[in-house]
Amino acid sequence: MEITLDASAAMITANLDLSLSVTPTVTPGYISAGTKGTVTATGYRNYILPSVTGTTITPTEAVQTAVASGKFTMGDIKVAAISSTYVGTGVTTRSSANLTVNGATVTAPAGYYSAAAAATVATATQASPTVAISNTTGKITATLVENTGYITGGTTTGTL
Repeated sequence: MEITLDASAAMITANLDLSLSVTPTVTPGYISAGTKGTVTATGYRNYILPSVTGTTITPTEAVQTAVASGKFTMGDIKVAAISSTYVGTGVTTRSSANLTVNGATVTAPAGYYSAAAAATVATATQASPTVAISNTTGKITATLVENTGYITGGTTTGTL
């Protein structure tokens, strides 16, 4: 048997030598007992196996067949790389515009963010306390009313 590979044509060829030699014993009464003869069958069979060349599969969300059942490959089967920004079906693309701020809480909805996202939180300045002494009781009262928003750390004093 001889096997030939031709990658450019995606063909695998098997050449089979069908020469066969048989020596039967003939049945008595038909031809005299013990007579021998030779039966010879000769031939050549050229068989091309089903094959495919190498291929590259690009990922998608659908099922793909790289090599069909019953086929032989004549090259590499490769899976291409997907884009670093690939977003599958049903995944929402998001950005900073999708962030919401409510007081000290920043909410980032689920999804794909292709870049860092940021939201601005309201800021405020630290209030100064007011201090008062009651003329009748002598009681000292300090009052501080803070503004809404993010306040950086620090100290503020009030004096009489």
